[in-house]
Amino acid sequence: MEIPEELKGVGEAVQSMVRQVEATWRSTRGGRAVEYGAIEQQLAAGAAAIERASHQVVLQGWDMDYPRVVIAGHM
Repeated sequence: MEIPEELKGVGEAVQSMVRQVEATWRSTRGGRAVEYGAIEQQLAAGAAAIERASHQVVLQGWDMDYPRVVIAGHM
């Protein structure tokens, strides 16, 4: 997958998530019992990292020079 340099952080977060899913998939094959709550937490953490990286890129792209901004009514 080609990722523009400006989106490097997002690409790294996506790659990390793919590695985590692959490792989880491999470890749960064969019908063994698993603690799925832990898997859900790991997947949620990976998704949150992708979201954080995405917001960072978008917000940095604004490159505003203001002492504060209002987003959805919040400063």
